[in-house]
Amino acid sequence: MLIPEAELKAVKATADPLRVAAALGLHLTRRGRDAHFARCPFHKDKTPSLSISRAQGLWHCLVCGAKG
Repeated sequence: MLIPEAELKAVKATADPLRVAAALGLHLTRRGRDAHFARCPFHKDKTPSLSISRAQGLWHCLVCGAKG
């Protein structure tokens, strides 16, 4: 069953990426004004490489390239 596009947009607009990451058990560290980093759950990561921006609502792994 597909979720309607309007409903997906509403969820994306209201979801806080930092709260989602914390709910997944990621330990977040703040770097700079808006950047938060955590170990990427998509590959074996020894140091935090997953960048999460609350202001932009985006996340990106600097190592494996996963993003959203």
